[in-house]
Amino acid sequence: MLKKLFFLIFPIISIGQNCNSVFWTLNTEGDIQEWELNSNVISGGNVVVTNEFFPTGLAYCSSGEGATFFCTNSSGLAKYDSNLGWINVINNPEAINNGGFANHHYFIEEDALKYFNGVDTTTVAILGYGIGVADIAVDSQGNAWVFTGNDGFPIITSSLKVFSATGLIISYPISFNSTGTYGAMFLNDTLYILKNSGQFVTNENTLTPVVINGSIAELGTPIPFVCPNCQDAASCNINLLRVVENSFSEVLLSPNPADSILDIQAKSPIAEIAIYDLKGILIQIIQATDIKQVSVGELPPGIYLARIKDFSGAISQQKILVAH
Repeated sequence: MLKKLFFLIFPIISIGQNCNSVFWTLNTEGDIQEWELNSNVISGGNVVVTNEFFPTGLAYCSSGEGATFFCTNSSGLAKYDSNLGWINVINNPEAINNGGFANHHYFIEEDALKYFNGVDTTTVAILGYGIGVADIAVDSQGNAWVFTGNDGFPIITSSLKVFSATGLIISYPISFNSTGTYGAMFLNDTLYILKNSGQFVTNENTLTPVVINGSIAELGTPIPFVCPNCQDAASCNINLLRVVENSFSEVLLSPNPADSILDIQAKSPIAEIAIYDLKGILIQIIQATDIKQVSVGELPPGIYLARIKDFSGAISQQKILVAH
């Protein structure tokens, strides 16, 4: 995943977009394969794009121009066009380890995490000399989840850092042998890492969810998945933190990340707000005539779901980050 190689890619078939279950892998031969996860069983493997040479790093992003693959190569960052093939969108030969969602793209350049919004590139953070990056996944809020550890062998991941386009949001300790990790992605708003086989590799030949427990991150139950020669993975993750029927979207929660007080702005009066952890456990609930604020100062740092209801019964669900 950290190699920088020349590539040339030719389109062959159309690409599926079932974002609840479909994901893609990039192998060392340059093929992008499509897979589907259902009931903890992975099937598929059809090649949807081939290339003569070899890209490194794979992302799949939806934007105003439609959904497409993005890859890093020896020239920088390129996007796939079904009619024209691959088109360079940023010239940066040091760009590796990319991840993206919508118009939010992140990649590593030497020891820096970079952000590309489709027009401009900015530096999000300097990770530091000797820091290795296993991979980057980007969630449906446009935040980058970066697995970092030592820059050597074996590669031991020691932290999972969450960045917005403007800097670090929160960091979770996590420990596993990430040698053989070939991809991180969000699918159904769950963060997964994909692993190859190898000496002392944690959960080899699996797709493994990452579970946030309060202030730490842990590996969940692995799903068997053999993907020969794979070197990266991507999905068309969508924002599933919402209720489709009888819902409303005119709600703004700020600041997000929040330290102590979360302000609520809405077009209609809010009757109830409930805060859940990522396991679905209710943490707190407030019911009032017109809720304007909620206190999160006593919650442990982490990610939570806010379920907001107005007096008509319409519901909005949003992800909130608590960072003290």
